Amino acid sequence: MLKFYETDHAPVYKKSPCRVLTVKVDDFLYYPSDSFYATQDQVKILALPTSGPWHKLPEAIELANHVKSPAILATHNGLYNHIGNEVTNMSIKMHLDDPDRQWLFLESGKFVSFESQ
Repeated sequence: MLKFYETDHAPVYKKSPCRVLTVKVDDFLYYPSDSFYATQDQVKILALPTSGPWHKLPEAIELANHVKSPAILATHNGLYNHIGNEVTNMSIKMHLDDPDRQWLFLESGKFVSFESQ
């Protein structure tokens, strides 16, 4: 089952530019879109935005620590080069409450397959 939640886009500069939809796929995946809106439900994978003109590392870390999931998939990361992604990934991973959570970062052109059951 897909569940959508409407919320404010994270502010780019002082105010939200629009509304966005977050999506939750069963208890499998949660993607907050261009926001830091946290689901209260536990999911298997948090698809965590890791860059963008609105992105703030402290808010991403808080979202990652709030959403309960055994795995985090870095998403929304096309704005950074290799070094920028490494710094962002390391910064988020080192501040996770649970350092044993699986961190997934896909290089361009790569893919990973998950079973939803």
